[in-house]
Amino acid sequence: MKGISFLSGDNIESPFDSDDVSNHLRIVISEPDPENNVLVVGVSSQKEGIFHDPACELNKGDHPFIKKPSYISYRHAQVLNYKKIIQAGLDKVIIRKENVSESVLNSIQDGARETSFLKRDFKKYFEYF
Repeated sequence: MKGISFLSGDNIESPFDSDDVSNHLRIVISEPDPENNVLVVGVSSQKEGIFHDPACELNKGDHPFIKKPSYISYRHAQVLNYKKIIQAGLDKVIIRKENVSESVLNSIQDGARETSFLKRDFKKYFEYF
């Protein structure tokens, strides 16, 4: 399950709209917990002159969807039920993308451990990395 990436708007239960500017690449970075929940982070583009969390920066080539300098927005991490993610993919509510590589996944997980922006409650998912 971990390493799966997908495009969605702000809510994976809303119909996918390819023109929605809130669509972001999201990445599952944990295995499911006993309640089938996983930790999901989003990728955001770096913008000149605007602060971003430096815990995990990504560049073109780190994933086919990433075309410019980007970062993991741990501040916007979510806990989602992985069965709902799978169903949302089947229902075309989200658009599955290529899985991230093991090395990129490891960098994202390391960043999750380092950042001060990840919610404290989400740190329990470290045991599922």
